[in-house]
Amino acid sequence: MERKPRETPPTAESVSTAWESPKSLQFLGRWAILLRPLDSLLRYGSYRVLWASSFFTMGATQMQLMARTWYIYELTGSPIAVGLVNLTFAIPLLLFSLYGGALADRIAKRSLMLFGAALMTIMGFGLAAIISTGNIQPWHLVVASVFQGIVNAFQGPARQAMVPELVERRFLLNAISLNAVQMNIARIGGPSIAGVLIGWVGIEAVFWLTGGMAALSFGLTVFLPAIKLAAQGPRRSVVGDMVQGLLYIKERPVILHLLLITFVVSSFGFPINFMLPIFAKDVLDVGPQGFGLLVSVIGLGALAGSLTMASLGDIKRKGLLMLVISLIFGIGIILFTLSRDFYLSLAFLTLVGVGESGRMTVNNTLIQTHAEDHMRGRVLAVLQMERGLQPLFLMPITLGAQFYGAPLAMGVSASVVVAYTLFVLLFQPSIRKLE
Repeated sequence: MERKPRETPPTAESVSTAWESPKSLQFLGRWAILLRPLDSLLRYGSYRVLWASSFFTMGATQMQLMARTWYIYELTGSPIAVGLVNLTFAIPLLLFSLYGGALADRIAKRSLMLFGAALMTIMGFGLAAIISTGNIQPWHLVVASVFQGIVNAFQGPARQAMVPELVERRFLLNAISLNAVQMNIARIGGPSIAGVLIGWVGIEAVFWLTGGMAALSFGLTVFLPAIKLAAQGPRRSVVGDMVQGLLYIKERPVILHLLLITFVVSSFGFPINFMLPIFAKDVLDVGPQGFGLLVSVIGLGALAGSLTMASLGDIKRKGLLMLVISLIFGIGIILFTLSRDFYLSLAFLTLVGVGESGRMTVNNTLIQTHAEDHMRGRVLAVLQMERGLQPLFLMPITLGAQFYGAPLAMGVSASVVVAYTLFVLLFQPSIRKLE
């Protein structure tokens, strides 16, 4: 089915910088401004469905990531095993993300999202059953990581690329920020719930719950419109579309540099999320509930950061904002690696969450703004590949942690984030001046 991708056509009001509340809220008068951060959710019904579906998917993903990382370390006691289980998640992302992005530009994105939700449902219930029967082995967790990498490779670009098809361009920063909000709510609640379930019920309960959440996501996704954008130019094979996507990025320096910034900052900074079990057990000496809190405060800071981004509207100097927030992210990690106090560590990780979410939101907005509709899925697929690079960079960090300790290994990695961000800030004015 082919149709115009936006629910509401742009009007003359689209160029206005003043915020106008939705008609349904005008009875609130001047108090309606308080709901401005929820703008896209209030205006677009299909976006609300996408948001809710993504919330359950992200919640299930975060809980499984936490549970698998904790359980593999519990079974093996090896930091290298932590790196391995996350490396096997990365490989499918690197291999299949661009293919998934090309498919997202060819077929209805809803179909890819339904495929991903169905596979996550099977994976969650399958792991729960294996653990419940007492037959779990470390290799089961590795296989589950591979399956989750495949799911993310195919449904991730589709979920992100669908957002501009459901909202007007002037609401894009708000909608992407609200996507970050639901992701961070999931990151706050998911690991905390998982930690409580592991401590009080057993780890199998985490996987039973994630299977149910994925099934809910599947049910909601059914109600999304099956939008298929009209083809641009001659029809190619999927591989031809993938090559065209890479050439498109190469020929657009702004998109290329934004992707490079994402790859460097994420690859050297984001592994902190995978290293938290080691910090929790060996550095701070806290149990699964403490580990859940460490993960959750990153999500709490990220939630605060994404809500702030959602309330800013279509602000100027997004490039400068992105770089400043990236510095906050790197400095927060360095301070965390130096801390030996649990509560001080929670404060530093909150700062890490603010920087992580803010950078991702602004960077994603800039990339989606500069990418054309018919290429957006492939561009976002390349962006998603940075998640695959994170575990690859995690492996040398875990090796460093094995021989020199987690604080030193992660601190050196975070220093690369700070140094590179300062380089871009000082010597690449074209990025700094992006609007």
